[in-house]
Amino acid sequence: MDISANGQQQNIVGDVKVKVKGAREQSVTSGILISSEKDIKIKSATKVFIDSPVLERSDVDINSFATNSSSIYYIQFSATSLAMAGKIISYAYTSVDVAHKSMAFGRSLVNAQRVEGARVESGSLKRQVLHFFAFFKLRINQ
Repeated sequence: MDISANGQQQNIVGDVKVKVKGAREQSVTSGILISSEKDIKIKSATKVFIDSPVLERSDVDINSFATNSSSIYYIQFSATSLAMAGKIISYAYTSVDVAHKSMAFGRSLVNAQRVEGARVESGSLKRQVLHFFAFFKLRINQ
């Protein structure tokens, strides 16, 4: 079937079910819009693969449930206003980690660290506290 000029428009009232035994392929030279006032579900027995140079999402809520999940990024930027995480076991390897925290609070039952090179810490409040204790220790020993 060839349709030209103004294209084709179909207005259907009621449900539509299409069963295809075999593959289905559609090529479109303009954009595609799929919209619904209700949920849109894409279901596959194996996987859903989206092949695109750019994938954009505009979400209000994101809910994901997965048994296994993996991600590989070359460069990733993110901004989060509030985040919570609960993990039973977590392992991370980072070559270089640079962070700026205005405040950090935490609680650990065990905090074990192994520093094989040099450990350098700085901060004006930490230096003042160390100087205070060093001065106080000198006064006690005299």
